[in-house]
Amino acid sequence: MIERDWFFKRPQELQKVELDGGEIWVRPLTLTEDEESGKYRRESNEWQTYLVRVSCCDKDGNPFFIDNDQEALGKVPAKYMSPIISAILRVNCWLTEDEDKEGN
Repeated sequence: MIERDWFFKRPQELQKVELDGGEIWVRPLTLTEDEESGKYRRESNEWQTYLVRVSCCDKDGNPFFIDNDQEALGKVPAKYMSPIISAILRVNCWLTEDEDKEGN
């Protein structure tokens, strides 16, 4: 049986994403962030940039982007965003690696 303290303080499940210029990490959304994402139409630019803004972090789990970055994220080339978004979908159990490979 797990203990209550572990449940709330367990290590974050981070996934590394390799990009041309280095690496970035993504983490699963919290329930609150997941609910917030529901304000956007799934698959829309706004939904995808929201996911990137809240999920991207450094290797220690600290946020990489700030709230004001969301609009600018929509202008980043898709070749950089697509691997990040795929990793976010996988880390949140919304997409399996097989489904991801089929989509690419």
